[in-house]
Amino acid sequence: MISPARFLFNGGQTPSIWNQKMLNDSHISVIKYFENSHDVFP
Repeated sequence: MISPARFLFNGGQTPSIWNQKMLNDSHISVIKYFENSHDVFP
C-alpha cells in the first residue's frame, strides 16, 4: 500500500486520532520511504 508520509509524522490536516491509529497498528509497517514522490511516480 502506498500512503502519504504525513501519516508517519502525524502532520497535515488528517485528524491526529487517525494518524495515531495508523502509526500504532501492528499490521502496518514502513518497508520503503521515498522523500520525493517523483522517485516512485515519474
